[in-house]
Amino acid sequence: MKITAKTDIGCVYEDNQDYYVAGRLSDDTYWVALCDGMGGVSEGGRASKMAGEFLKAEIEARLTDIIAPETVKGFMLDAVR
Repeated sequence: MKITAKTDIGCVYEDNQDYYVAGRLSDDTYWVALCDGMGGVSEGGRASKMAGEFLKAEIEARLTDIIAPETVKGFMLDAVR
């Protein structure tokens, strides 16, 4: 499987503050996370990048085996709180 991603700046702002990360857990399990920028707020791009890199590190550290979707959902909700 090949993952391709792209973000778009839109028509309002001068810089794109979106950030995405993706990875592979096993031969048939992949993950993707999109961190939306903060609508032109100063350092919004930095914040979304930090959030994405944090999620990536946590996913790679914690999700080493195939687990139930409910567990993944719980992990993601805990990570953003």
